[in-house]
Amino acid sequence: MKRNIAEEITKRILEDLEKGVTPWEKPWKQGKGLPLPVNASTQKRYRGINVFVLYAEQDKRGFSSPAWITFNQAKALKGNVRKGEKGTDVVFYKKLSKTKSLNLEDEVMLEEQSFWVLRTYTVFNLDQVEGLDRLKPHSETIEPFQAIEEAEGILVDSGAEIIHAAVDRAFYDREGFHNLAPRGELREPRSLLRDRPT
Repeated sequence: MKRNIAEEITKRILEDLEKGVTPWEKPWKQGKGLPLPVNASTQKRYRGINVFVLYAEQDKRGFSSPAWITFNQAKALKGNVRKGEKGTDVVFYKKLSKTKSLNLEDEVMLEEQSFWVLRTYTVFNLDQVEGLDRLKPHSETIEPFQAIEEAEGILVDSGAEIIHAAVDRAFYDREGFHNLAPRGELREPRSLLRDRPT
């Protein structure tokens, strides 16, 4: 019988829901960002349903690393998946093309047809692999935040609504809403003064 990966992922999500787990909610405590799942070999972040699948698997199995790798990638990098480890299936769509020939009365017409096919492959968390600890993302030690009076004054005097949120960027919009990294995650508090308007 042909495998139906979409059905398998749906079943997995439904099982989590029955246990009270909602896989689309962020699986981290407020104020602490959890890195997106990433391929340890290519450094590409996983996207789409794979993010939910890998977050859920990382949480369920207690993996400390957000990095994943295929068996062959691990082998090519001189690592090896520990015996007995069970991988996690992720999906991708592959575009295939097929040429169809149409026989008309006195000529043959070729028609190119393209379609997408759902494919799966298996990845292993770096916690399941030996010899590749060098690929595990290292968390940075961040010193406790020490406010700088001058910077705090500039923020207050700006009249803008300042929000410190655990998103991987700082930004503002024209309506006066500013998002800054959480105070404890600023590498250097003086950086708040660097680009201030004069």
